[in-house]
Amino acid sequence: MDIKIDRLEDAVIIKPQGEIDLHSSPQLRAILQEKIKEGPREVLIDLGGVNYMDSSGLATLVEAFQAIKKEGKIMAIYGLTDTVKNILSITRLDEIFLIFDSQTEAIKGVKIK
Repeated sequence: MDIKIDRLEDAVIIKPQGEIDLHSSPQLRAILQEKIKEGPREVLIDLGGVNYMDSSGLATLVEAFQAIKKEGKIMAIYGLTDTVKNILSITRLDEIFLIFDSQTEAIKGVKIK
């Protein structure tokens, strides 16, 4: 898995590419923890390049969501592939996470919160 990181105003944008599974989720978890500690108010996760996610990937997102919420910050995800969208729907995480179709919508959505 490859992970790209961008900054935009008071937001960090994390873009994992490939599969988020038992082998790659620790890498994503470490990056999320690092970026949360750096202090941006908004953490945006672009899942458009993720074609598969297992339970360890879901756990990584839930842990990040809890840590971000505890800090009084906001996490949003966007660009979900159909596969990832289905996984979030089946697990009902789509009812907990802020989910948007695009980066533009995610940025607008977190500014309102």
